[in-house]
Amino acid sequence: MRSVVVVGAGLSGLVAAYTISKNKKYKVTIVEKDDFVGGRASTKVEKGFVIDSSAQLIFGNFTELLKLCGELNLQKSLIRIGYENIVFYKNKKNYPLNLHGLLKYTNWKEKFELIKLIRFLKKNESSLNYTYDLNNNNFSNMNFSVWFKKNYSESLFDRFAQPIVSSNGLAHPEKMSASYGLALLNSSLRKKIYSFDGGIGAISKALKQAIQENGGKIITGNSVKKIRIKSGTVKGITVNKKFISADAIISSIPTTEFKKIYNYDKSFDDLKKIKYSPCIHLWIAFKEKVLENNFAYLLPRIEWKDHLAIIDSSIKSKSHVPKEKSMLELFIFEEHAEKLLNNTDKQIKDKLMNDLSTILGLELNDKINWYKLKRMSNGMPIHSPNHIKKIKCLYEHNIKGLYFCGDYLGGPSLETAVFTGLKSAKQVML
Repeated sequence: MRSVVVVGAGLSGLVAAYTISKNKKYKVTIVEKDDFVGGRASTKVEKGFVIDSSAQLIFGNFTELLKLCGELNLQKSLIRIGYENIVFYKNKKNYPLNLHGLLKYTNWKEKFELIKLIRFLKKNESSLNYTYDLNNNNFSNMNFSVWFKKNYSESLFDRFAQPIVSSNGLAHPEKMSASYGLALLNSSLRKKIYSFDGGIGAISKALKQAIQENGGKIITGNSVKKIRIKSGTVKGITVNKKFISADAIISSIPTTEFKKIYNYDKSFDDLKKIKYSPCIHLWIAFKEKVLENNFAYLLPRIEWKDHLAIIDSSIKSKSHVPKEKSMLELFIFEEHAEKLLNNTDKQIKDKLMNDLSTILGLELNDKINWYKLKRMSNGMPIHSPNHIKKIKCLYEHNIKGLYFCGDYLGGPSLETAVFTGLKSAKQVML
């Protein structure tokens, strides 16, 4: 029986381990530094509120993820989110991301451009998935903002494209590849949107249970200290001074963490070029319902200079928030998050609450029940032009038995996490 170690129990690592655990010729072990599994696809419940570790939603073109949900009998846990619950913010008014709202939100020139854009997305859909970089396409080497402004007006970019891609990708569109930006637009405009009843962690919980039922082992609360290589072949890992042997190792952790456990040579230098957006995620639970309607807000930079995304947790499912109460999730990213990373939790909360009160036109401080904050100096991977060249070394190295998965290997998303987890498992079992 061949032994496989998966480093990291985020969604991608869990999918890899689950896939391998179904093959009785292999023994699989996952090692995770946190005391829980799932990473950005995990959920906790506090005082009756469901706290997702991220606000990642599920789009209808997340083919591999939806297929996995079927295999794990999670279809009934998927909740449809209506386009009327996602709104653009303009001059202190809300415009839903549906036909009626877009007609009011855009001027006549922008309306015609929007029709042109939707036709373009439909025509090129086969190239606009989140795993394109692994197959390459014509847009992966282009800059999204340059491409968009060349084909459409700057006003459509400012009012429409920028808030969609920034809120979903948590990065400046000026840093993104056209592949990723267009994929985000295609999903947001043309596909159904879902969340999990009870939280995104439902899929990680189901994967964990299936791995253990198949005989796999999951070690949490332990960090991998080093990947052991001898004569160009993996031998195992060191965890808390204990050696665990392995015939194959799958690294599902970010590149910033991988370099801490493997002193790679120049052949991996391109990994240093992969950048991550600093992020701060703030959950604010309120004693009462504070918004008449439940929305996720798309805030254009020209309306609000600090890059801020807002989502009312109630849009995900009824089980996310106790009856007659509210929880809002706020995200800031890029340089605006970086400036605040060293501030205290209270300072960050106070600053964002002032922003929130200004945007919504409501005084909310006296209605706060509790809040929770998560800061990430390396939050979301930024999918920049020529990304495929940066990750090429992960597929062309000469170390036998070393494999990789993770959402940084394509357009950062739950779909890429699942796709690359499946791909790495299949490579191991070839």
